Amino acid sequence: MQRFVFLEFTNPKVRTFLTELRTTLEGIDRGASVHITVRGPYDDLPDRDTLEQLDEQLRGHGVVIGGAGTFKTRKGFSVYLKAQSPILNEIWWKPEFPAGEFGVSPHITVYETKNGQGAKAVEAFLRSERVEIFTFGIQLAVHTAKQQNLFEQTLEPDLQKKLSEWERWHVRPGILQRARRLRESWSRPSRE
Repeated sequence: MQRFVFLEFTNPKVRTFLTELRTTLEGIDRGASVHITVRGPYDDLPDRDTLEQLDEQLRGHGVVIGGAGTFKTRKGFSVYLKAQSPILNEIWWKPEFPAGEFGVSPHITVYETKNGQGAKAVEAFLRSERVEIFTFGIQLAVHTAKQQNLFEQTLEPDLQKKLSEWERWHVRPGILQRARRLRESWSRPSRE
């Protein structure tokens, strides 16, 4: 069973927004947490010392979320929001997708489809919305298929509160309603 190391969002506002955006665009709730995959696949559980070292490197670093892109997958297309931070380059280890190659870099998948036109429409929508979020609210989590977190550690509440004062949020009001209208425009029967 393959395992991956994710960065999950601990800031409830960020996590809720990204999850609702993905659910609205796809029209279904996947149940899985919104995340950035930073390492894997591993055939076995990653070494605990490695995870603790990664966790130590991560402390005090934030992530900028903004900009959109699309890449082709085996199943179709993935549309994503870019995730940027100097720490991501340091902790990235994905042998099948070296950072920056193939047009793939740290990201948050918000829409998956077999339809190339649909992927382009969602990417254009996200670019027009100009979402910009900066958050320190991230944590490591090890995931396997159909299994919850195996490693999780959060910042002390006082430190998390101090860091949250530096966070930034630029999301235009009504984005979820506009995303819903975009999705619904595909499900309407065409008039001939």
